[in-house]
Amino acid sequence: MIDFCNLVLPNKKNYFLLYKHTLSNRQLASPTFPCNIEQLRAALDNLIKDEKRIQLVELQKNKARYIISSKVCRFPDKVDVQLIEKTQYQSQIYIYSRSVYGYYDFNVNIKRVHRWIKSLQNETAGQAL
Repeated sequence: MIDFCNLVLPNKKNYFLLYKHTLSNRQLASPTFPCNIEQLRAALDNLIKDEKRIQLVELQKNKARYIISSKVCRFPDKVDVQLIEKTQYQSQIYIYSRSVYGYYDFNVNIKRVHRWIKSLQNETAGQAL
């Protein structure tokens, strides 16, 4: 499991990081979700159920690592996720999605993380009312 606080990013264009702040076109600040961490975890679980070719390989309290195989060649991508509780009614998610092989990922990881963010935002909208 990775440590997001001490993460050293590769010198490749085969990853995307959702974290505390936006630093480049491959690093975006995590949105704050209007729900507690348990609700965000449930929304993530629902999202993962709908993903194709995904396997949970490691799980800790608020962290998980998944392997997702590409559609055509079955190349593996690693996706590390950490759920963060900001307040009783707000939470965030950190995501580090990257290709295991190659220098460039054809923006697969960027598209995946943006798709996941949109799905989580849709599912958690209005939950903390």
